[in-house]
Amino acid sequence: MLHSCRFLFVLPLVAVLLNGRMSAQSDCYLPDNLDGSCCSAAAFPMVPQFSLPEEIPALGLCFDHCAEPQTHNVRIDFGETFYGGCDSFTALMIVLEGAFSPTQLLIGNLTADYSRTWSEFGPGGKILVWRYIVRVDLGVPQALDPTPCIVPACITPGEIETDAFFYGYLDFAVCLDAVPQEEPIVVLMLYHNTDYFIHMASVSSNPGVYHPAQSYAIVAHSVPLIAQNNFVAASNVVPEATAPNYHPVYGAMRDFGYMNHCYAPSYILPLTAILKIISTGCSGGFKTLREFSTDNTLCNSAAWHSLTYGFPSLPWYHMVSTSIGRWTASSVYPGNQNVWADEGLFSHQEECGSKLLEVKYGATTENTVNGYEMVEPIEGLRAFTDLVDNYTAPWLGPYPPILVGFVMSSDHVIYVSPK
Repeated sequence: MLHSCRFLFVLPLVAVLLNGRMSAQSDCYLPDNLDGSCCSAAAFPMVPQFSLPEEIPALGLCFDHCAEPQTHNVRIDFGETFYGGCDSFTALMIVLEGAFSPTQLLIGNLTADYSRTWSEFGPGGKILVWRYIVRVDLGVPQALDPTPCIVPACITPGEIETDAFFYGYLDFAVCLDAVPQEEPIVVLMLYHNTDYFIHMASVSSNPGVYHPAQSYAIVAHSVPLIAQNNFVAASNVVPEATAPNYHPVYGAMRDFGYMNHCYAPSYILPLTAILKIISTGCSGGFKTLREFSTDNTLCNSAAWHSLTYGFPSLPWYHMVSTSIGRWTASSVYPGNQNVWADEGLFSHQEECGSKLLEVKYGATTENTVNGYEMVEPIEGLRAFTDLVDNYTAPWLGPYPPILVGFVMSSDHVIYVSPK
């Protein structure tokens, strides 16, 4: 969703960032101007308007139960990046065969919602990261023969009604001290889950039996060959944040549209939160079920809680995290980092508004011991969970019947990093 408000960058350093460039001599941390108090007025975020590269190498991963996934080398072409104000942008993305083939495999409009920024220090030096939560409906523009494994079985070529909903995260990273970059490093992960989560008859816009034990992921890195050579599929258990080490947690929840403002920013530090593992299993990749909740002591009792409501008629038992794999190029951002795709059903109490029922999507990344580590705004953090809503309804109804299947409007971002 592109939000209606507009903003203007005026600081000289921000003007430099707008061109995707930062001096290696800078301190490499620039707040996004989204700190705020409870029910605060409009915020004017200072988030650089980066442009996506015209082309980026990528790797497709095709999961089947818990078997080692098939992989398929692809690349992604991006169209012009359109910023709609505040925090969001869209861009046409086309997934093409291999490194040079003109064959288009998947096409759709990527939607990106800004989540947060931080600086890290690791083997490659100090670096500043801006994270977005991304969603896209990908279709097949033409019949393919043969059809590569990365093309979901639920898509009918040329029919927009059968596009496949992918979600994940996108990072822009700049300011490597050791190797100054004129353009940001871009890291992308997108995921399309099994039938149970995306094609369930009672809640999906595209119900059916297409890939009951199969799921699909695309990872991309703007540095050549990193995605193909330095991403390894792995069955990792997602990090926990439970007693006695669950407090404090660095985190936030923000409302996009409170009183028609860009944000109602609410930075919560520390935040008592739970990221508690319930169980693990395999279906279209290795999955962890985990409770993800706050303690209702935030601004005006603002909070979120993962739910088991309606299970198994609804597919989520708290939050479902699918292990995608691990980045392994230690000297290039993101270094040694584990990656999961997250989704779940939540209650969401706005800090200044209503209680809502939401389906949220996003990702978790965890920097390993030999990887990068956050320096600012909080030192020593290694795990990052970021979610945005893709379905919102009043807590007491009415409930629009289609909960999943395509990109919908978004209203809230939440994120945490266990200390």
